[in-house]
Amino acid sequence: MARSKADQILQLKVTLTEVEPPVWRRLLVPADVTLAKLHDALQDAMGWTNSHLHCFEIAGRRIGMVGIEEDSPELEDERRVRVTSVLPRKGARLVYRYDYGDDWEHVVEVEDVTSRDRRLSYPVCIAGARACPPEDCGGAFGYEELISALADPKHDEHDQMVTWVGGHFDPDSFDANAVNRLLRGGRLHAAGSPPKADCPSVSRAVADASWYWRAGSRLGERNDVLGGRASEPLERINDAGVGFGRQGVHATRSLVAGRGTNMTTPRTYSASCHCGAIRFTFTCEEITSGRRCNCSICIRKGAVMSSNYFRPSDVEVEGEERLALHQFGGKNVNHFFCRTCGIFPFSTVASVPSDYQGPARSGDYRVNLGCVHDLDVLSLDIQVINGKAL
Repeated sequence: MARSKADQILQLKVTLTEVEPPVWRRLLVPADVTLAKLHDALQDAMGWTNSHLHCFEIAGRRIGMVGIEEDSPELEDERRVRVTSVLPRKGARLVYRYDYGDDWEHVVEVEDVTSRDRRLSYPVCIAGARACPPEDCGGAFGYEELISALADPKHDEHDQMVTWVGGHFDPDSFDANAVNRLLRGGRLHAAGSPPKADCPSVSRAVADASWYWRAGSRLGERNDVLGGRASEPLERINDAGVGFGRQGVHATRSLVAGRGTNMTTPRTYSASCHCGAIRFTFTCEEITSGRRCNCSICIRKGAVMSSNYFRPSDVEVEGEERLALHQFGGKNVNHFFCRTCGIFPFSTVASVPSDYQGPARSGDYRVNLGCVHDLDVLSLDIQVINGKAL
C-alpha cells in the first residue's frame, strides 16, 4: 500500500560543504512540512543561531524569505513550498545556503523514505559529527584559520581567537541529545493540547518573531513586510489564548497589536556589580517592571530581578572569570556572585513561576535590575514571587 504524504518520513543527510573533516547531521523529517519548517530544523540541527538570511536552491529555483531580500523577484516563498515537492524521492538533493557573507553551503540529500513512527516526535536527529562553526567566523576559509589559531598556543592570534570564541571551542564535539532538545523546542503542541506560555513552541515563536523584528529595525522602510512575517508565529499562539505578560520579550507586544508597523528600537542596557569587576549588557524593550523574590537570599540582598528572561547568549559579560557560582538548599537554582563585592548580577532559572506569562526555559538568566545603570528600580512596577516554592 502506498504511503500517504502525511505518513512519509524523509531521512535526510545534511552536509556542510568545503569543511574538512565534514560537519554533518542525519535527520528524520516529515515529508509534508514546508521549507520554512525545514529551515528551522536545519538551524537547530546544525547549531546556527538564525542570525542571517538563507535560501534553498534546486534546479535553478531559489526559495526563501519573500519580502526581505532586496532585488530578488525570482525568490519563491518558503512557507508555500513543501519538502516533498522538491525532495520527492531517495537520492534527491538540494542546497541550503545560510549567511550570504560567510556563504555556508549545505547539501541536503534524501537517504531514505520511511513511514512515520507514532512513538516519535519529528523532526529528530539520529546521527551527526562535529560542531557547527561559530557564527561570523568568515566562512569555510575563515573557519580553517580559526581552528589553526585555536590549536596552536604559539599562533599570533591564539589568545585573540580564544577570547573571541568565549574561552573554548571543540570542533570535534557533537551531542545528538542536545540537538534534539533544540528540535523539540521548535515543535507546536499536539492538537487538543493548548500550549502554555512557557512551553518551547512559544519560546521559539517569540524568538522567530524577534528575529524578524530586529531585521526590520535595520531595514527601516521595509518594517511592514517584516512585521507581517513576525506577527504570524505570535498570532498562532495568541489565537490559542496564550498571554505574553505585561513586558513580553523584545517587540512581542507591538508585533501582536500592530503586525509590526509600530516597531520601536530596542534599548541596550549596561550593568555591573558594585565593584565593577563584572560588567554586562543585554537588549530588550524598555524595562518597566520587576520581580522581587521572597527567598532568604534575595530578601537579604534586596534584589529586584527582571520580569523577563534572557538566554545566556543574549547577555554579554566581561569579567566572567570573577564570578562564583553557588547553589542553595540543595536546589538547582544557580546564583552568580562577584568574588570581590558579593553582588549577584544575574541568576540561572531552574524553574519558572507558575504565574509567569512569557517564554522561558531552564538555564535562562534573570538579571538583577539593581545592577543596571541609569535605571530607577524604585519606580518600577514590582511583583513579589514565591521563590521558596521554586
